Amino acid sequence: MDSFNPAIRDYVDLGYKDYVAARTLLLNEMLLQGAGLVSCAVEKYTKSYAIARGKPLKKNHIGEDFIADLKTGIGLPPHVSENFLTFLGKCYSLRYVDKIPAGFNLCIRQRQLLAELDETILAYERAFTQTKDGVRVPTQCQTAVQSKDPRIATENWILNGITKTDFIEQRDAVYEIRFFGPSNQIEVTYYTEKGKNDGDFLKAAFVEESPTQFQLAFLPLPWVASSPLSEQVGPGRVRPVVGRDGGGLAGDEGGRIGEDYSGSRL
Repeated sequence: MDSFNPAIRDYVDLGYKDYVAARTLLLNEMLLQGAGLVSCAVEKYTKSYAIARGKPLKKNHIGEDFIADLKTGIGLPPHVSENFLTFLGKCYSLRYVDKIPAGFNLCIRQRQLLAELDETILAYERAFTQTKDGVRVPTQCQTAVQSKDPRIATENWILNGITKTDFIEQRDAVYEIRFFGPSNQIEVTYYTEKGKNDGDFLKAAFVEESPTQFQLAFLPLPWVASSPLSEQVGPGRVRPVVGRDGGGLAGDEGGRIGEDYSGSRL
């Protein structure tokens, strides 16, 4: 792109603000809240990318219609997977919890999501080179990258020169939630060292093996007292956040949880 387009710049600048906010939340392990803003950031950048290619997307948030519109228009950008977009659509849908169907589940990994967010946004940014009166006009993100703004550079595998696999495949914070019906859901936060750089954002969360037994997506680690997520509940256990029908949850060494620890309802 070699001309200044206000519509593109507006989407990019708004998307950048969502990007910064999403990173801030994810870095502070507010995974569900951060994931919602990741969806908003990627949506705005993708719409700007489509406008630049002469095929604007309809006014949809990321979801099935958005993905279908994208695929029949410009096609999936080379740096964005359908698996990731489907995941972001699920994250966005949690803004309307009264419409979530039974069986809906979601698993969010901090490092995996941060890595994909940074790769996606910075790839879009490389595609934006606009000029006005013959002078290059950098985006807010491009200026932040140039100045090594810590809001962008902190824990950014691209800007810090490490591989994506090395960044992802270490101790990671995980959030899982599953809905069983209106006002009837279970969620949990824990750490794991079993996550892989496999590009799969749609791992099943809280798989029900029996009315009182569930399988987590990953093997949880013991809690560490210095962690902002931590709570001393014993080796191999996870911290319950919401218990199904008022029940509680606790983890075992195999990543399963059963009702032997008192939880609380949202």
